[in-house]
Amino acid sequence: MFIHLNVKSCYSLMNSIIKLDNLLDKTSRMKSTAVAITDINTMHTFYDFEQHALKKDKKCKNAKRDVIAPIFGITFMVKSQIPDEFFNLTLLAKNNDGYQNLIQLSTLANTNHQQFAYVTLDDLARFFQGLICLTGGEEGEIFYLVTHDRQDEAINYLKKLQGIYEKDIYLEVSNHNLPEEIEFLDSGFIDKALELGIDYVATNNCYYLRKEDAPYRSLAVSMN
Repeated sequence: MFIHLNVKSCYSLMNSIIKLDNLLDKTSRMKSTAVAITDINTMHTFYDFEQHALKKDKKCKNAKRDVIAPIFGITFMVKSQIPDEFFNLTLLAKNNDGYQNLIQLSTLANTNHQQFAYVTLDDLARFFQGLICLTGGEEGEIFYLVTHDRQDEAINYLKKLQGIYEKDIYLEVSNHNLPEEIEFLDSGFIDKALELGIDYVATNNCYYLRKEDAPYRSLAVSMN
């Protein structure tokens, strides 16, 4: 069973158009037992996500929908080792300690910087317990380095993340039929990650639920 681990909700403003109940309804129809919401730098949807997914609030119940296990996550913008660059990194809470550390990191991201929200590797190293790290897929630093013929740097960065998250790190692999993704898949980097003891996980970025909704998401992005 495929569980989506990288879904952005409409709380990722001007980026996703997915409404919470629509997401949960479709997840149930797909016979999937869980789903992760990983909005960018924010956790504004967490309370409603839990209430609706677990059907705790009578107003939220949908008789036709199964209970869905909510996976709480955030996609953070992380300051790169490359000057003036920032890349995505997704963190998922595996327990209450992880949930609390998502709160800490989200607070840091949204209060420490004037231009836009982001965290640093030092921030990640301070608040790592209870978190599972996904490396950002095609919007992550590792993907960028591999597809720019800088695999040695990608390995060094992966080792830094492994030093923080130990066994709780996965190389995030996605395939939206983009040429760069095929290049990454053919690069041999997955085998190098496996040699380090780092497994991989398949994700696809979800910003809308139906193919015909793509133009509306494009319109939202164009308004940024």
